[in-house]
Amino acid sequence: DMEEIPVPKADLRVSGNILLSELGIAGKNGSTDLLDIIEYLYYNHKDESLKQGFPSLKEIFFNLAKKKLGDLDSEQEIKKEVKASEQRVRRAIYQSLKHFASLGLTDFSNWKFENYASKFFDFTSVREMMTATQRGQTLSTSSVRVNTKKFIQVFYFEAVRLYSET
Repeated sequence: DMEEIPVPKADLRVSGNILLSELGIAGKNGSTDLLDIIEYLYYNHKDESLKQGFPSLKEIFFNLAKKKLGDLDSEQEIKKEVKASEQRVRRAIYQSLKHFASLGLTDFSNWKFENYASKFFDFTSVREMMTATQRGQTLSTSSVRVNTKKFIQVFYFEAVRLYSET
């Protein structure tokens, strides 16, 4: 039984970045957080533990904040970073949803739209965003139901799959 060789960090991030650009959020605020998340998941929750269920978002964000700030920081600082990071990620996911809504309006049979929109988002949310975009309305980040955990899970598995195909 060959032991699995861990993915070199850079390559997983490269796959993550490719995916971020497919999702319309490469280089956007929150994209670095998303890359840090998949790296954290890859190195700390290798496939076995992920099969038993994903760690909670709270755990993920807490560990990322600690890694970023170092152990010396106060609980308050860590909490502040967790909140900021969650916010950035939520905003990035919202941007991605907007991206797919306009893709879908332009070309419903666009392969990116077909491939990613339903994988990463609840179709109802995509429809809502499309309708709003069509009407020239802007939906606030709070009025759109975005499943952060689902997005992160799909992002993780897609990035790892992309990586293993290269």
